[in-house]
Amino acid sequence: MSGLKGKIIIVTGGHGQLGSAFMKHLNSLGAIPVSWDVNAPNPIDVTQVEDISHARETIAKEYGKPIHGLINCAAIDTPPGRKPGAWERTIRVNLTAIRNCVDMVSPRMTEGGSIINIGSIYGEVSPDPRIYPDGFDKPLAYSTTKAALTGLTKWYAVRLAQQKIRVNLMVLGGVFNRQPKAFVKAYECKVPLGRMAHPSDYVGGVEFLLGEASRYITGSTITLDGGYTAW
Repeated sequence: MSGLKGKIIIVTGGHGQLGSAFMKHLNSLGAIPVSWDVNAPNPIDVTQVEDISHARETIAKEYGKPIHGLINCAAIDTPPGRKPGAWERTIRVNLTAIRNCVDMVSPRMTEGGSIINIGSIYGEVSPDPRIYPDGFDKPLAYSTTKAALTGLTKWYAVRLAQQKIRVNLMVLGGVFNRQPKAFVKAYECKVPLGRMAHPSDYVGGVEFLLGEASRYITGSTITLDGGYTAW
């Protein structure tokens, strides 16, 4: 059993495709998921420390108890090509915002708390240009930021262990989202399990890393990719 009933879990990007699946699953477990998202009814921009500070204080006033979990799910992937400012914005959302959230949330977390950073197979291996349409090249900034999460996760895992807070990285494969049929077919040929992921494939990993069953796991990378990076 996960033992998450009544525990506050912050999900950055909680209104996105994956974030909303995490929110729904956590709610079904009796947890109290809180979405920090620019698309939420009360928008929160996790690149802005003022927004994080205000949202953190709102949780303290509304619930009056410490935070148990933080899932850093918010991320962007800019269109291909060297768009002005795209590199800087990707780093700001995919890395700096995570640092800000961890720095500002961890002091309010309970002993035994858990932080999960959401990575990508493209932080482990290069995007394969052969499976994309001609002229499409997955941007360097996305792969760079996702690769950097390995170091960021281990750095925080060592330092937050003194507070009995665990920090782990989930590396995820591609999620089906009505992509072109040719791309889906080409991608699935690279996956030993033969298909793209659905958001529901990842909620179990979140439940495990937030729960008591993973109490001795920190600084680790758990890969959920259908075997994509196995060959």
